[in-house]
Amino acid sequence: MNDVGLVAVAAIVGYLLGSLSFARIIGRIVAPGVDLTHTTIIVPNTGERFEIEGVPASALTGRASWPWRLAVVLLDMAKAGIPTFAFHALFPASPAYAAVFAAAVLGHNWPVYYRFVGGYGISSIIGAVAAFDPVGLLVTIPIGVVVGKFVLDSMSMINGFTLLLPIWFFVVQRNVEATIASVIVLVAYWIAKRTRLTHIKPSAAGGASGGGTVPVAESAEPAGGEAKP
Repeated sequence: MNDVGLVAVAAIVGYLLGSLSFARIIGRIVAPGVDLTHTTIIVPNTGERFEIEGVPASALTGRASWPWRLAVVLLDMAKAGIPTFAFHALFPASPAYAAVFAAAVLGHNWPVYYRFVGGYGISSIIGAVAAFDPVGLLVTIPIGVVVGKFVLDSMSMINGFTLLLPIWFFVVQRNVEATIASVIVLVAYWIAKRTRLTHIKPSAAGGASGGGTVPVAESAEPAGGEAKP
């Protein structure tokens, strides 16, 4: 198989695996019957809230305990990381691994199995990059948090590393295919974020909420209420 054919196969494999929505799969176990396509997350003691459309891992906030949410994150990392690692190990001279990387994130964000309504792709990005350049993550994530603090909202600032990955791959690693893939996933992340995440800040009159408000699912009642399906 020539490189073009291998890259095409890798892209198809990556997209189909990336389209698996583990938030939905686990959601059916821990929150059966609940619509996960809209979630409200309230930031404690700030008055800020985030309206989330789509089904990222955070859709289980307030609907599942932390071990289940962690399982979703790890599975989202694995669905991109394992095939990326496999193609990188089996075909080291081919850009196929980069095709898996980019396609898995596109599948996560726009999954074919779920009418193209997915998440933001951060866990899948981390899983894929860890599979072929873990040092890149160790460098870009801490710096990205600082960058993200200035250019992203409080919920997303940890994702600032996505802005740095293209620079890392192009300037430091001189890796053209990884640079192209990282630009694709950066654009995919920003499109998903812009279209599916609304950051609502407290009004000057309202100020920050003083109570011990915690992140809740949209279906949760006001203070003192119980989460409902």
